[in-house]
Amino acid sequence: MIKPEELDQLKKSVESPSLDYIRLKAADQGFEVIEKDEFSLINERYKKSVEDLAEENGLVALKVEDYNNLIQNANEPALAHISEMATKHEHVVVSANDFNKYLNTFEHPELEFIKEKAKEQGYTVVLLDDYASIVAENKETLEEKAEKAHAKLIPVEEYTTQQETLNNPSIDFLNEKAKLLQKVIVPQLEYDELVKSASQSVHDKAAVASMVVINKDEHSKLQATLLAPSLEFLHLKCNEKGISLDELSLEEYKEISPVFEQDIYEAISMKTCVEKRMTLGAPGPDVMEQVIAGNKKYLEAN
Repeated sequence: MIKPEELDQLKKSVESPSLDYIRLKAADQGFEVIEKDEFSLINERYKKSVEDLAEENGLVALKVEDYNNLIQNANEPALAHISEMATKHEHVVVSANDFNKYLNTFEHPELEFIKEKAKEQGYTVVLLDDYASIVAENKETLEEKAEKAHAKLIPVEEYTTQQETLNNPSIDFLNEKAKLLQKVIVPQLEYDELVKSASQSVHDKAAVASMVVINKDEHSKLQATLLAPSLEFLHLKCNEKGISLDELSLEEYKEISPVFEQDIYEAISMKTCVEKRMTLGAPGPDVMEQVIAGNKKYLEAN
């Protein structure tokens, strides 16, 4: 039993601790109490990804491996690159049986499971009606005794918990109370890391994350070369192999860019090349017919 005045003082200390008290207890556990706005500014920059920081500076952030692969695939793309291009999302797959078993245990645990877990935490499981009866039988008598002694009846566990909370407050408790004072509690090491990271440049932050930051124009050019190689680029690749465009296999075309299909051979055939030459004097059939017709007309008139 505890006197009402002492209980009120205890509750006041638990519910509205002072800022100095919160700082003292937070420091004992290796935490720092800082202004909420200051933490928000530091944390905002800390949480930004390298990609976001690069975007703000008009750059593109890529992992070093991705950058090297991009350079490699833009110049000499391998077949493996084509397979990689088909996978756009990563997923974690678990069997339906395992997932349903876990979900069922979480949402509808068996009584034995509840009893076992409650016992591990110092609790026991009883029927609701039995518990209500026990409480009703003892509560009235205890309250009467406490009232005669001019005291307040509270559970020992609650009183012990409040005392323990004041003497050894958890960081969650301190953080909750700090919020009421517009403060936030963070581990000292995390705070130091936040301050350090917030001062890093995007290039330094990218290096720590094993990434590289390149100019958007450079990135666009590499992508364009991969997805739409020029005729000059194709001739260059053929010259390196000592062959002509029509001797290059479809597999080799696809290694250069995944956009190529079987119709590439029709597009580069001699017939198509001749027919596409439509300027006056060129060997295209339609142009030649126009030239012949013009010459006939001229001869007939002269």
